[in-house]
Amino acid sequence: MSGLRERLLDETLEPECRNNHLDAIRERREWLATRLDEPNLYHDARRMRIWAIASESLDLIILDYSEGLPIETMASKFSEMIDWRMKSFAPHSKYKTEPFYICEKDTYHHLSMLFSLAKLLHLYEQLPCILALLNAKDENNRSVDELYETLIQKLGLPTKPTTACLPFNAHNILLDAIRAKPH
Repeated sequence: MSGLRERLLDETLEPECRNNHLDAIRERREWLATRLDEPNLYHDARRMRIWAIASESLDLIILDYSEGLPIETMASKFSEMIDWRMKSFAPHSKYKTEPFYICEKDTYHHLSMLFSLAKLLHLYEQLPCILALLNAKDENNRSVDELYETLIQKLGLPTKPTTACLPFNAHNILLDAIRAKPH
């Protein structure tokens, strides 16, 4: 490890952890490549593997950040990861695909992390793609949380008016911090 950032992972475990993520991505890509034309393939099986590729890729980006790798290295991986995430929500002719739902705490934090990484990596062109994950199917998926809409506004993206707040811990404190004027 380069030692540029705080070490979040023991150096002896890092190669094994990285290899596990790379192996999982390789296996899922191979599975997708060999079953691409199977007409009876259950759509969710394909979608789950695409989702898993995106998740493993995100874990690798976080590992790269922990190691202190150059921003450029992470940026190219981040764009590819977002592409995989978008594919997991691509419309299907027979099956319904589900978007992220902002009212789910896991989704809320996951999208916050994606927005934060895009900003950190200076990938401003990816911000609308991340927002599209939230807007995928349900127009009511937006305008339910003032904190999220304020964050989206600060990122320069179109917002939907709301005064509602989801009941997550530390919500109001974070909203106050985002609204505060710089000193």
